[in-house]
Amino acid sequence: MEPKHKELLHQYHQNLLESITDADRLIELLSKSGSLSEQETFELDQNCSSSAEKVEQLLKMLMNKQSDHFLELCVALEKTYPHLYSALFANGGGPADHSDDEVMVFVVVQ
Repeated sequence: MEPKHKELLHQYHQNLLESITDADRLIELLSKSGSLSEQETFELDQNCSSSAEKVEQLLKMLMNKQSDHFLELCVALEKTYPHLYSALFANGGGPADHSDDEVMVFVVVQ
């Protein structure tokens, strides 16, 4: 996950834990999008007793993945908790802006 997305999730961590009361619905959407494997979904269901616990583990899983599933999380939040989606997306959760990144161009002369 991109550092700026991790930072946003850290920043809104407590709000997400308190506001997401139906973690199963969120997990279902993330599973359908391919962000969570069947095994991860099973682990969340078996190892977590409360919704807050599931959200805690879910966030850890998403942040530890190689690929960035932040936008899928935002889409799932938009469908289940629009106010959380708005807060995350409005505070920089949109697509990464790489316009300031340094670009190195190599020209091959034959």
